[in-house]
Amino acid sequence: MTVHWRQKFYVTDLSRKALYEIAHNAADKDSLVKRSNGYLERHRMATERVLALEETQRQRNGRTRILETFICNIASSPQVLTEFDERLWEMTIDRLAVMPDDRFVFRFRDGTKLKG
Repeated sequence: MTVHWRQKFYVTDLSRKALYEIAHNAADKDSLVKRSNGYLERHRMATERVLALEETQRQRNGRTRILETFICNIASSPQVLTEFDERLWEMTIDRLAVMPDDRFVFRFRDGTKLKG
């Protein structure tokens, strides 16, 4: 993600230089304005990309924390189950649906579905 931040700052710097040229150089303002607008558009696109990557990272970090907690809880559970473990069930199963044809659909906490 740092590459995208660098790109954003690079484009910002280019925009500043173009605006400086427009302000201090009366010759060919139209081409300078076009170049500046191009830099501003690149800046907007880079900003959007950075925000999207940050959101993806937040989602992945959230899933990582959930999985780490799950792994710790599994590791602290007995290795062989001799009876139903309600705590283990609640840690793994998000929803259980019973279908009209008596099939089951398990939805796990990670979003995975298992039909049976």
